[in-house]
Amino acid sequence: MRSDHFRNPPNEYRTVPFWGWNDDIQPDEVARQVQAFAEGGFGGFFIHARDGLLTPYLSEVWMDRVRLAAAESRRHGIRCWIYDEHPFPAGHAGGMVPVADERFRNRVLVCKLDNRPLAWPGLVRAYAATESQGDISALQPLDDPAAYHGSANLFFYFFEQVAPLGDVSCRGFSYIDALNPEAVRAFLDYTHAAYQRALGAELGDTVPGFYSDVPVLAWFYSAPKGALPWTPALPGRFLARKGYDLCDCLPSLLFDVGDFHRVRHDFWEVVTGLFVESYSQQVYEWCTQHGTLFTGHFWGEEMLQWQPCWTGAVMPHFEFMHWPGCDHIGRRQDDPLGIKQVDSVVCQLGKARLQTETYAMSGHGLSFEDRKWIGDWEYALGTNFLVHYIPAYSLRGHRKRDEPPSLFIQQPYWPYTRMVEDYYARLSYALSQGQRVTDILLLQPMSTIWSVYRPTGADPGAMRPSPDPFTGANFEAVQYGEWFQELTEGLLASHRDHHYGDETLLARHARVESGKFVVGRMAYRVVIVPPSLTWQPATLALLSDFVEQGGKVLAIRPLPTHIGGVSQAGAVLPAGVAALDNRLDQVLAALDQCLPADIQIDAPGIVGQHRRDGDQDIYFFANTSRTETRQVTARLQGEGTYALWDAHTGAARPVASRAAPSGSEVVLELPPVGSRLLVRVPGPPADVPAPPVRTLAAEVAAAANWSLKRLHPNALMLDYCEYCLAGGRWSERVPVFRAQDMIRAAGFGVPFSVRYRFQAAALPAGPAWAMVENPEWFTITLNGQPVGGAAEAGFWDWSFELVDITGRLRPGENCLELAGCLRLDQEYVNGYNWYGESFRFPAPVEACAIVGSFAVQPGAAGFALHAEPSTTSAADLTREGYPFYAGQVLLAQDIDLPDGWQQAILDLKGLETTVAEVSLNGRTAGTLAWPPHHLDVTALAAPGRNRLEIKLVNSLHNLLGPWHNPVGEVPAPIHWHAWRNAESWTDDYYFKPFGLSGAAFRLYR
Repeated sequence: MRSDHFRNPPNEYRTVPFWGWNDDIQPDEVARQVQAFAEGGFGGFFIHARDGLLTPYLSEVWMDRVRLAAAESRRHGIRCWIYDEHPFPAGHAGGMVPVADERFRNRVLVCKLDNRPLAWPGLVRAYAATESQGDISALQPLDDPAAYHGSANLFFYFFEQVAPLGDVSCRGFSYIDALNPEAVRAFLDYTHAAYQRALGAELGDTVPGFYSDVPVLAWFYSAPKGALPWTPALPGRFLARKGYDLCDCLPSLLFDVGDFHRVRHDFWEVVTGLFVESYSQQVYEWCTQHGTLFTGHFWGEEMLQWQPCWTGAVMPHFEFMHWPGCDHIGRRQDDPLGIKQVDSVVCQLGKARLQTETYAMSGHGLSFEDRKWIGDWEYALGTNFLVHYIPAYSLRGHRKRDEPPSLFIQQPYWPYTRMVEDYYARLSYALSQGQRVTDILLLQPMSTIWSVYRPTGADPGAMRPSPDPFTGANFEAVQYGEWFQELTEGLLASHRDHHYGDETLLARHARVESGKFVVGRMAYRVVIVPPSLTWQPATLALLSDFVEQGGKVLAIRPLPTHIGGVSQAGAVLPAGVAALDNRLDQVLAALDQCLPADIQIDAPGIVGQHRRDGDQDIYFFANTSRTETRQVTARLQGEGTYALWDAHTGAARPVASRAAPSGSEVVLELPPVGSRLLVRVPGPPADVPAPPVRTLAAEVAAAANWSLKRLHPNALMLDYCEYCLAGGRWSERVPVFRAQDMIRAAGFGVPFSVRYRFQAAALPAGPAWAMVENPEWFTITLNGQPVGGAAEAGFWDWSFELVDITGRLRPGENCLELAGCLRLDQEYVNGYNWYGESFRFPAPVEACAIVGSFAVQPGAAGFALHAEPSTTSAADLTREGYPFYAGQVLLAQDIDLPDGWQQAILDLKGLETTVAEVSLNGRTAGTLAWPPHHLDVTALAAPGRNRLEIKLVNSLHNLLGPWHNPVGEVPAPIHWHAWRNAESWTDDYYFKPFGLSGAAFRLYR
């Protein structure tokens, strides 16, 4: 690892977000936004066709815009990646593949139960059985159900269902048969080859590669519950691989009849292999042939029991991705499995980068502190390529509610975004160097999951957090999955780093050599067998060789009783394996006996990783606590000279260490959400002088009140309205989403009017505007007088247009009215239905706003305009006239400091903001976005009068909402439902606090 590259990382290590193309994409705006990505410190972007897109997808106009984005990227020295679908799941080319040929449409195997023998054309297979008290017996196939005259009382009818066109979650088309290589080739022809023709030499250069988002075996959200993945070629493939007819034993896939463990195991093994070959390997080979990179992630990756129905298993796919990846949505740290799976393959097979799609559904209020808390946890687990979700081209209409946040130019904090991007660029560089150090291989029990898994009648699970752990999977699969999850979480909490061993990949890349269990480039000293039912013969042979060469294998009960899903009379695991109870303390004790810990930490809540790059050892530690500072003594194997490399600044400084048994001890302080990058090189411990001991001479607190200067216009959001249809009666006052529903229900061409009432206790000081989206669609009046003319664009988003109402407001009640009709035009195409939200026909009306120089205070008739205060306590500006405010405010006051001190530390207390920029006596002291909220201002402060200025910068959350959730700010997952949560709706408003409770100088001598 080079210090100059760490200070100024090559562009390839910078984050690359999804750029949501979700409107009518215009050349000037493309150029402006590409420049913003470069200025914001990003390494590029993925062009991501997104809900609300009006430019025809993959058309010549689309390709013109892509070529422009690529040219602008080259001009600014960043990269233009391609997201390969509209929308996800990847594979259908925006609907063109399933439309081209019915053979390419998604297929599932459905079981219909009945109590009658029925003649059913097109059956795959039918069976008769007797069922009593849950016991199924006398199962027999029926070649001709109509001719059956036996005594069975239960009949199974298995048939292939071909997805019809019209699936709203696939933009009115359908998903593809991803098990059919011809369908995937058609996808590559329609998508990848089209970009190759359009981009020419730029593909593989300025345009480095493609992102496939959640390709799946089948799109089970639009399939009958309990369906199975299917393709016409599957029975023949199964017979060739397993030597028996799958169609003779289909009931075993769903019910505990026959040799069901073996049948399920074999079915999912064959399906997984077919999916890998058909989709991932084919896309990988196309990208390799054309000099591009293939990255992305898979659906259902977060829990083992979710993987069969979506992918079979995710880890085998990663072999055929250049930069494998995963998803990590929301504000949370509770799903290490997703990242650990990818990190294992990245390290074992020598992949360059591990991509994580992150921050989705976290809401517009996601702060820099939130981002660091989430990102550091991901990086400690193995991430080194961060894909932000989702800077949006437009926030017009329903787009602002499409899985926010938009981490982009719309946000008030955008001018400060480089402090996050530079930090992760340096961290990505450091944690891409060398090789991860871990001696433990934890076998992943997918064979067991396959052997016990059967789909249930519930929607299959795919994303955490899930309110129901048994979503889409049966109890046995969930139990084995949770045992594995608990084991990996326990090992991580105890700083026992480990990789996973996927049996498919072990069969291709594992061997035993010199007493080590080698998988590709990694060599492990201990193998852990988790609770399991069955393993593959090749895996057991490797374990046997490992034990014979002195390797340590720890097996956790329940121990396996099957091989390849087939029950065995004797022991399955080789002799010499240590069997342990299913208790973490026993596992850790056994590890301590056979393997010295690489890292020992005496504090809770710390996650980390160790890498080795030549003669350098690189350690990254992150504090997962958001409230507690951790004083950490890290005991590390080996001695040397230690230095802390600061990913915020790019600087490095030596740090003291002391000798310890078999290594060193280093004492680190990690503030809340804090992290440390520690580098060791050969040499004696650094001679680091102890810092001078200071004595607190005085503490001077700022006054309770601050002068206040607002740096952007204030806003009063109007999210309640009345409506009338076709000149009928006016409704009562309702939330805007209720009016949207009624206008949509009335149908196209029906005229409507919407009016927003608000109070003015004082009139704005200066110009005033009404923020109206798409004002050209309406006749607009204020207090009965027409308003309009040329609208001013760009109140945070270019599409938030401002209509001048200066001089039109009056004291007391005011009424803003919009009249129009629901039109069948481009605004209503290219949408899709996601989890029940009718995005296909968004209503044209949105919440409006009054914008200008005023304060906003609640009253009996709702929020009202008031005169602005000149001073503030600043504890929470949402309670002092700025509940809907998005922007920056400048707080200032003079503070007298005594003399007789040598060091001055400024503490900000109760800081509630995304960014705080501090100046003292006209000079910048620093910018704070996460703890610790203090600055050394010794060089700026002086005895006597000092001018302290604090610029507070917030987000779009309070301006755009949602506001009506009793839990306050919804942390995750946040999507359209958070704005229309009828079940928990409250007319009360909840805002994200904005301010600080105080400031104080600590003066030392």
